[in-house]
Formats: sequence, C-alpha cells, structure tokens
Amino acid sequence: ILDEITAEPGSEVVVRFHPGVEISEHGRFLLLQGKHGLLALIPVLEEPSKFQAGEHDLRETKKNLGKKGRNMTKIHSEYVDVAYKQEKLDTLVGTILVPVKDKQEATVIAQSCLLKKRASGGVSLSFKHGGKIKDYQFNLTPEGLKLGSSP
Repeated sequence: ILDEITAEPGSEVVVRFHPGVEISEHGRFLLLQGKHGLLALIPVLEEPSKFQAGEHDLRETKKNLGKKGRNMTKIHSEYVDVAYKQEKLDTLVGTILVPVKDKQEATVIAQSCLLKKRASGGVSLSFKHGGKIKDYQFNLTPEGLKLGSSP
C-alpha cells in the first residue's frame, strides 16, 4: 500500500487500520493473528513513526427487511494508528502487509524494507520475503502515483 499524504509541516498525521484480529506490537511492525495465520504490518516512511492503539464506535447501516428505510446499528471497533509528524508538505507512507511464520521472519522483512524516490518522480517500495526481493514500482502519472510493474 502506498499513500500520498499532503499536510502542513508540523502536523500530526495518522494512518488508521481496523484489522479485526488480535494485534501485537514488535517495535517497527505489528503482528496480526487471525484464524488462518499471521500477517506482519510494516509501515515504511521517512519520518519517525509510532503505533497508537485505540477503539471507537462505528455505525453500520443495515437494510431492514419488511420495512422501508434503514436501521442503524452501533459496532465497537478496535484500531491501530501509525502516527508521525509531517516534516514536509508531501509525504509518502508505504505499508507492507505480508504473511509470516513468526516474529523472527517479520523482523528480517522489516529490516529489509526500502522506500526510494526515483529521479523520474516515481517510487520504489521493496522488501525481502522468502529469499527474494519484492520490488513494487509506482510510476508518476497526471493522476498521481500508479503501480506499474510488480514481482
């Protein structure tokens, strides 16, 4: 995932995730434990960042069968933010979500993550997984950055 964020320098910015599974923090990354396995969530950005967990209520709209209109239901939702202070007007935030066997594998992947700006205005987001380099190329277009080639 690559987010292009524009905000005033000095602003506190958060990128929010609602994983819906058990979360554990491990320094530079999170482990998400679900019914079918383990995922690492690894933010990749130039600015120092931190994780902030929280919870809030969401409202879900359900069609009410048999009656016209809709019925609102309150849903409790946990989330985790990747929070950082915006240093420039425009910032790129890469987020890698990758299946892992354990914390050690996630640590190796997190240490290999790179976000590089190219002279063309494009961006490369890469990491090592399963003994191979995964390199995602985002090309600058009039609409913004678009995923070009992928592994």
